[in-house]
Amino acid sequence: MVITDIVLPGRSGLDLIADLGQEYPDSRIVAMSGAFDADVKALLHQSLRAGAIHGLPKPFTTAQLLEVVQAALNEPLGEGQAHFEIVEETPPRKSIARWVVALVLVAGVLMLIFRTPLLRK
Repeated sequence: MVITDIVLPGRSGLDLIADLGQEYPDSRIVAMSGAFDADVKALLHQSLRAGAIHGLPKPFTTAQLLEVVQAALNEPLGEGQAHFEIVEETPPRKSIARWVVALVLVAGVLMLIFRTPLLRK
């Protein structure tokens, strides 16, 4: 599973999604975007055409991210059906500390799902 932003430094996230789809056709890719001065919905739809199976507009809540991750992991491979997650209400901007906690929670959930430590010695 790959979770990527569409706007990346030095490279297009859309190109990354397309390349990952070519190299790893069974990969589950979730794209997110909150690009300034851009049509976020249009970018997310482009990511789905490039090979992502879910698109998530920023900002999003931890619960919304976990829901999309779970849906992506449960998505049957090879179905050719992309899903577009639309967040109805934009959550309030969160502090950096809350985002760090959210990312740690996501990492913990992924560790539980895959039953492997993130850092191996």
